[in-house]
Amino acid sequence: MKIQSLSLEFPDGLIGCPEWRHFRLLQDPDAAPIAVLESLDEPNLSFLVVDPRMWVPGYALGSAADSLAAAGFADPTALLPLAILNVRAEPLQITANLLGPLAVDVAAGRGAQVVLTDQPYSAEQPVTLLEQRVYLPEGLIGCPDWRSFLLRRSEEMRPVKLLVSLDQPGLSLPAAHPELIAPGYRPRVSEEDAAALGLDAASELDWLVLLTITDEPVKVTANLLGPIAFNRRTGVARQVVQAGAGYPVAQPVGLIADAAADDASVTVGVRAEVRHARAHA
Repeated sequence: MKIQSLSLEFPDGLIGCPEWRHFRLLQDPDAAPIAVLESLDEPNLSFLVVDPRMWVPGYALGSAADSLAAAGFADPTALLPLAILNVRAEPLQITANLLGPLAVDVAAGRGAQVVLTDQPYSAEQPVTLLEQRVYLPEGLIGCPDWRSFLLRRSEEMRPVKLLVSLDQPGLSLPAAHPELIAPGYRPRVSEEDAAALGLDAASELDWLVLLTITDEPVKVTANLLGPIAFNRRTGVARQVVQAGAGYPVAQPVGLIADAAADDASVTVGVRAEVRHARAHA
């Protein structure tokens, strides 16, 4: 599984810590939408970050335009906002700093932390990242009425996720990130697809492939021909047929395509997770 990496420089550092200037942003596809911001200046320092537009669609950096301009960023709408997450164990609570986001110019590899003024945001906004609303305006192929879902993640089912239908009670579809199944898999979206998804940047696009799990013997296949493209910021999704690409509709998989697959114990564990997902599907 390929982990995406981006080097970032914050010339003024972070608020309260001006010496923290150099970072590496790491995105594991299976952990999306959460990413890790790893400090290159302070050993063992890292932050969990996420694009806050995932659950606050109207979230914007416009009120910090003056601060961004002073830092050399002319257009706030061209920047990727990232909120730092704080995870407390007892009791489990996840909050996001929506008041002081990071503004990142992905192309230039530069960023700044700003404070949003005159906005109803909190530095400790409670959030839930285990579920994400996914909406397919056209439904799934063959099932146009199946439109509204919750994408549900849990540690005990990892790496399998569930698309829980909000239209059909009791219906859950197991799914996974395609990188786990077919490294190098490169599905494409047309201009029409991108417009339908409302994509403002390539970083907003993510993919899922639906899994079919059968009994006796347990067999898992993945629909690589018709993956689901979705906008991780808004949750709007579309099933996109990869015509002419040669991808099968029922690719046999074990969900062990990463480097850990050589470990037999990992193979057994992942198969157990798949069975768990099948039991809930």
